Amino acid sequence: MELTIKRAEKHLRALNEHLLGSISQNKGLFKLDIGQQVGSGSVTCICFNKCMTAYEYDITLKEDMHIPLNAPDMDILYFAYCLEGSSSVRLQESGNFVRLDNLQTAVVYNNQETEGVLKVEKGQRFVFNLIGIDKKRYESHFKDNFHGLEGKLRHLLEQFGNGKKFLHMGAYNLKIGEQIKMLQEQQFDNEIASFLRFEGICNLILANQISQFYLDVNQRSNTTSLTSQELQLIHQVSEFIVNYPEVQHAIKSLCKKSGLSPNKLQEGFKFMHGRTVSDYVRNVRVEKAEELLRTTDMNISEVVYSVGLTSRSYFCKIFKNKYNCSPKQYKSKRLNKVNLSEVSA
Repeated sequence: MELTIKRAEKHLRALNEHLLGSISQNKGLFKLDIGQQVGSGSVTCICFNKCMTAYEYDITLKEDMHIPLNAPDMDILYFAYCLEGSSSVRLQESGNFVRLDNLQTAVVYNNQETEGVLKVEKGQRFVFNLIGIDKKRYESHFKDNFHGLEGKLRHLLEQFGNGKKFLHMGAYNLKIGEQIKMLQEQQFDNEIASFLRFEGICNLILANQISQFYLDVNQRSNTTSLTSQELQLIHQVSEFIVNYPEVQHAIKSLCKKSGLSPNKLQEGFKFMHGRTVSDYVRNVRVEKAEELLRTTDMNISEVVYSVGLTSRSYFCKIFKNKYNCSPKQYKSKRLNKVNLSEVSA
């Protein structure tokens, strides 16, 4: 733990040369609050095991700024994702900046020769996730692992470390955006548990980034005719459905809210979620219902009403299809667990 804390602090101190703020530490999570003369917001940083570093940017700058990805003496493979705002990536001083759109993935290999730079535009909120894998540390730490996620990551590192590939601009991926929001909601109330939760979500993001890369290079990535602005509207509509599952979400009303045609709305949901709009609404409702059954004392009829459904029998059917048990059985299991924990306490 001490080694990872020192690495996180070192990373943020290098970043602070440009953001001119103050650094604080809370149970292994380092936070850089940027200087008022530069803008507002913060960058958090946490290091895992011996080779992985995760950054969360949530900043608004007063002027356009070029921010180095890391110290030039390190070989790092970065998985980048822009959730909100405008940014571009450049490798080498003489190179051109390549724009990274909202909801888009990118893989960047940064070493002494490439020295990557991130360009952040002024006057708008910039929410950005960056997961870095130290190539040398990784090869040493996982040198005998050629299976599963580690095997895929090792193969990817070899591709980017052979001097032929340094930057890959990937496809749009909403799932990663949803996981980044989960990171933002994490509270560091207990050092070990919070650290493990944070690391778990970062590993999910990393796994999806790697999967997206292989889909891209094998030309099996889902494609769409929608623009990045239209995809952002799909993202906003998706959030609205998640935040208000009780609303009767008709295609007509969602089109009016987004300004998109029914065809574009359906195309966007199939591209971003792999579902039709109605399938997505139904899935959001049943997942919200599961949460209410697990965390509240509401009865099943109250839960059905709270998530915007009118038929209890229909709710029981779709709930059982997803969770392999009826809502009544699910709630009973939860109550039994609570009673057992009270007895053991």
